[in-house]
Amino acid sequence: MNIMINGQRYQADEWSFGGFLLSADPEDLPPGALVCIDGLAPSKKKARTVSIRARVVRASEDGAHVALTCLHLDDDAFQVLAELGG
Repeated sequence: MNIMINGQRYQADEWSFGGFLLSADPEDLPPGALVCIDGLAPSKKKARTVSIRARVVRASEDGAHVALTCLHLDDDAFQVLAELGG
């Protein structure tokens, strides 16, 4: 799945209703940062508009991944994740 944060597309290597593990540079999404996920898209398809407030909770030691925990999902986000089997 791909997620959109401020117009930037990130690959979610793992995901659930509670959070995401993204292929991302921790310099772009540093631990502690609050972010708003504004789109979810299965693979390369067009993103569906959602609103998920999340916090970056950690970065991998190799600097290739960041983990986000979801603080609030709107109804659209919940529906998209449910459809995708989260």
